[in-house]
Amino acid sequence: MKTERSDIKFPLWRKKVDYSLIEDYTTPIPNFLFDQWDIVNLFGDCFSKKDVNSLVSIVFKNEKYDGTISFSSRGIKKRDICRLSFDKRLGEKLKSVYVMSYMRSIEARLRKNKSEYKNEIIE
Repeated sequence: MKTERSDIKFPLWRKKVDYSLIEDYTTPIPNFLFDQWDIVNLFGDCFSKKDVNSLVSIVFKNEKYDGTISFSSRGIKKRDICRLSFDKRLGEKLKSVYVMSYMRSIEARLRKNKSEYKNEIIE
């Protein structure tokens, strides 16, 4: 049984803000948007951010940024991941918009560093 709404005007509002968006300046594009955005037709041959065919423009708060759309591997299958990557300038702006997500990413990094430090002391 399908529980997701299909009448959402701006579907990415429902997308979770995750670590990769804040720290790596990239985010997976949900499969449900492939048809709506014609992703496979437009970017199905793009497997690298360096591919000129993967280039896109992103407008955020009336400012334009460079980005790319590319797939994780060749031979597009449902399990392949399509990613939107964007430049650091936009990433820095998103940190101020999604402050709590940014704080959680800092906390996760601190926890990871603490456990690595702990392991060094034990060894």
